Amino acid sequence: MTFLTHMRPRSGVLLAGGVLLASAMAGTIGPARAADSATGWVVVLKDSAGDPGKVSTEQTQPLAARVRHVYRSALRGYSVTATTAGAEAIRADPRVAFVERDRVVHAADAGSGAQLPRQPIALGEDLHREWHLYRTEAVRAAAGGAPSTYRAATVGVAVLDSGVDVNSSELDASFGTNCSDSTNPLDVVGHGTAVAGLIGARNNGGAVLGVAPGTRIWPVKVLGDNNSGSLASIICGIDWVTANAQAKNIRVANMSLQGEATEAEHQAIRAMTDAGVVTTASAGNGPFDFSAQAPAGFPEVLTVTAKEIYNRPWRNSAFAVRDENIRHTISAPGVDIYIKTLASNALDCNEFGPGLCTISGTSFSSPIAAGVVALCISSGQCTGSPADIIQTVRHHARDHYLETGRRFGGSPRLGDKYYGHLVWAGRY
Repeated sequence: MTFLTHMRPRSGVLLAGGVLLASAMAGTIGPARAADSATGWVVVLKDSAGDPGKVSTEQTQPLAARVRHVYRSALRGYSVTATTAGAEAIRADPRVAFVERDRVVHAADAGSGAQLPRQPIALGEDLHREWHLYRTEAVRAAAGGAPSTYRAATVGVAVLDSGVDVNSSELDASFGTNCSDSTNPLDVVGHGTAVAGLIGARNNGGAVLGVAPGTRIWPVKVLGDNNSGSLASIICGIDWVTANAQAKNIRVANMSLQGEATEAEHQAIRAMTDAGVVTTASAGNGPFDFSAQAPAGFPEVLTVTAKEIYNRPWRNSAFAVRDENIRHTISAPGVDIYIKTLASNALDCNEFGPGLCTISGTSFSSPIAAGVVALCISSGQCTGSPADIIQTVRHHARDHYLETGRRFGGSPRLGDKYYGHLVWAGRY
């Protein structure tokens, strides 16, 4: 099944995971219209402003505006539903750094270390469909011919998405937080559960196998039950990861999301990076240059493009052109990726049974890279800052490309379009 291969929105930006972002996002507040209806805003405070909860109350109470989220870790500020005139009044407060209009997201369709221990593949895993595990060498044949896989990574991975089915026997998932407008903290769409499975589905005979089987997943629900969310909810999720990274040993965050870059989100990503978290981000389904996209275009993240089974760049994958973007780009399998999601799902994923199908998109290449990053950190070969870890993983991919005579990594370029070397798990 091809995932959003030919779809084009009439307006807005197509997200990596099949999500459409409205393009009405503006960095400045325009003049109030005659009918000034309430809308969403993200308010970023100056460092000297004081407690953001107290400030949000002081600024919004006179306006009868509704505060949705208060941010304390990734940035200092809050999100609010207010009229344009109300947002102008908030912006006029000297404690405010800037105000951005919230953006609405809609679903478009539904050092060196020792080698990590490996384990035999459990009966029932459908490996003949999971070509991405062999191509990245997350699964490889032992001396006797039997395939083996890794054990769980020693670090946790946050999945900022539509939520995750924490009750699935396939996943070691502990509830993180719900930043969406939904009262249900679990995934009802299926996208986040599929992403989590690509990272860490257990080696228990349950049809699919993660790159790092059994790795602890922390679901951070930023998209609601209709697969819609907002800039405010995304920053809320980043804020939670930043606040909990050390206590919960979260070292990797996957964001299979795509939208127009804003300063507020960039500031939040920088704070999460400073907390020691490596962010893997979908390059986006295009094709287009991802430099103006978020979080893909931010230099702090590892941006992941998609390649197909013959090692060629996927024709619908976004790509890098500028040197500053090339420096944080890698590729991973992203075409006809075998997934297991919810039995009832919005992905039209029932090709091989309830919740089982092959699917394409950079939404699914990104978590494959996230699993490899978690393994690299666990092996002791990825040390230092998130920037150091990103470059180590990229160097391992490039070294494998050169060592194999360029057979398995595929070209990182097509003309002036850069897709990166294929991520490689075989070193760990």
